[in-house]
Amino acid sequence: MRPVLLTLLVLVAWGLLGCSPAPNPPGLRVDEVGTRQRSALEDLRRPEVVRTLDPARAVVTAKTQAVVDGRLRLGGSGARSIEFAIDIDPSTFDSVILEVASASRDTVVVGLVRDGDVLHGTPSERIDEHAPERLVLTLQPENLVGGPIDAVRIAFTGQAEWNELGGVQLVRSTQAAHFDPGAHVATVGRETRQAIPLFAGHGRSLRLGASEDFRVTLSLGVPGGRPMPADARLVGDDLPDALRELDLGQLAPDAWTRIFECDADATFDVRLESATSTAAIALAWEEVELRPTPPRVLLITSDTHRGDYLGLAGDGVDVRTPAIDALIERGTIFTDCWATTHITNPSHVAIMTGVHPRDTGVLNNRTPLLPKALTLAEIFRDAGFLTMAAVSASHLAPERSGLHQGFDRYAAPHADESDSFDAPERMLRWLDDVPDDRPVFAWLHLFDAHAPYRPPADAFAGYWPEDIDPKRAELAVPRRVPGWAMGVRDLNYLEAQYRGEVTRVDQRLAPVLVHPAFANATIALTADHGEHLGVDDGWFDHRHLDRATLRVPMIFAGPDVPVGARIDGPYMNSDLGARLLEWSGVVAEQFPKGAGTFPLRPGPAFRVGEEFTRFGLARNGEAASGEFAGWLGVLHLCDEGVRPGDLSRRRHQFELFDLKADPEAATDVSEANPERSKELRAKIVEWLGDARPKDWGGSELSGAALEAELAGMGYSGADDAPESYDPACTCTECARW
Repeated sequence: MRPVLLTLLVLVAWGLLGCSPAPNPPGLRVDEVGTRQRSALEDLRRPEVVRTLDPARAVVTAKTQAVVDGRLRLGGSGARSIEFAIDIDPSTFDSVILEVASASRDTVVVGLVRDGDVLHGTPSERIDEHAPERLVLTLQPENLVGGPIDAVRIAFTGQAEWNELGGVQLVRSTQAAHFDPGAHVATVGRETRQAIPLFAGHGRSLRLGASEDFRVTLSLGVPGGRPMPADARLVGDDLPDALRELDLGQLAPDAWTRIFECDADATFDVRLESATSTAAIALAWEEVELRPTPPRVLLITSDTHRGDYLGLAGDGVDVRTPAIDALIERGTIFTDCWATTHITNPSHVAIMTGVHPRDTGVLNNRTPLLPKALTLAEIFRDAGFLTMAAVSASHLAPERSGLHQGFDRYAAPHADESDSFDAPERMLRWLDDVPDDRPVFAWLHLFDAHAPYRPPADAFAGYWPEDIDPKRAELAVPRRVPGWAMGVRDLNYLEAQYRGEVTRVDQRLAPVLVHPAFANATIALTADHGEHLGVDDGWFDHRHLDRATLRVPMIFAGPDVPVGARIDGPYMNSDLGARLLEWSGVVAEQFPKGAGTFPLRPGPAFRVGEEFTRFGLARNGEAASGEFAGWLGVLHLCDEGVRPGDLSRRRHQFELFDLKADPEAATDVSEANPERSKELRAKIVEWLGDARPKDWGGSELSGAALEAELAGMGYSGADDAPESYDPACTCTECARW
């Protein structure tokens, strides 16, 4: 039993958001909430309708228009927009609900008009074909200030034959909508913390326990980015002065505010009073063990970072990474480390759980990890560490990935912020706020190396001659280039841009790696997957399983890590968690120990054990791979293409690559090596049959905005159920072997 407890003693009045008292409050969940309570919460979560707009009274820009089944249909070629003249302060609403339909997939965006200027109000949403659907478009915070607007403009931006618009509502989300109904977490200013919700008229009884070795910190936040009502206040029996005297109207609308730190046992009632029935506030807690010499652990994942793109990787790639090179020099580098898959979320789940995607059930970027999984962050938090994560990709956000479990603080960007969200800066702000005697486990994720490549000038300098035009007409037009690089003819330019992005990763990591908080920390750096760079007819992505997409960096440094060691034998980054726990002195018998090819506490020799087969699984189980002794085999479990629209891989087709002669896995040599093909193919089939599914994957998320966002990052296409393989299959491809 932990010496520090935050125990829920009395549930919310009327049973709202109630659950059975939990013996271990840091793991507090509301999974047990009953139907009636959930219904009451949903009532609170429904948005408030501020204004309903009538399409029949709008100004329409379209070739043709008609009313079909009560909806306004816009037809003809060219731009189509609907503008509503309206005098309204945008601070009174934050979203627009549309009822739309389209002849084919299309996009829609809502803008606000002020003094003739159109503000970019919302990110675009994709409309699915034909079926009417209800879309919720959220305004950007910067558009909610500046005074009244003159009009609301709705624009369809695709090439569909027609678009239809039904109801239009300007709505304001309630503060309750910003609480996760399935877990005690809340998001304030892009930062998610474990938190207890307090709604107007309802209260909780809390017991805080502390000792010489443990402290509990209480913070408050206002979900939704709006000030609390002027009459809102906290009351209750034995309420600490810091809460009783707090002016809730002074709380920052976009950040958590630390209220006090408990250094002695305290029991009190707290109740939120306000005449505004939808008012809500989040009470977050952090309990941390204090130690004279606290251990610090830092996990860094660089998204889409190839294992050979490091200054000291020794692969002859001209790339500047001085900060990472310094980390290598004071630690150990694994030069032949592979990921378990080529997709972001499943790979990070494997890193955080030590379990292969084959067994986790998380096989795409739409499936969140369920709370029943055991994560590395939970292990560290239960060991008394303050746990924090700052990620740079929107599909790693709590509601999208489920990877926030176990973290006291978790920050992630919105869909349109991945390029601007400064995760390292946020991490540094947190560290400045952490006392020196608190153990910390931190995860920092950087998205820079992911396409589209847009390195800043200082990072790109020296990688491409300024006098050479990558779009020069004398070059042949490549058969295929990514959409974000249209016009580029010299594909070497895109590879140079990628090097610039890797240098940018290094630049952003530099202040974190030298921060005093990590002076004696155990540090691990890896990637979720690699990247194709002009191989396979010029396509730049990570669509398939091969050496380019599976080989990733792996670096360890810390007090117990050998200095200057270089390990050239096979390794997998899903074993990272076990090594971190051992090297940071945390005992966790329930966490997977990994492949076991390396000793957990290596001696001076640090010798590599026997080679083993490294298995990979593609997105949604579309293919499985096995690598052994320099040979890579890929078994395709469904028909698939190298790129959208191509059918270049047949169901149950097997490919073999000699990585020593062909490092980029460009040439299939299965026909010339039948015995090797049979051997490696049999290993893959056996591995697939040995699956131990844990069913940790939740229901797949969907929606037009999500589809458009993922498609923009190259993750297009439907995510169907994972493919299975029958060893007794007698199809043409299987009969070959």
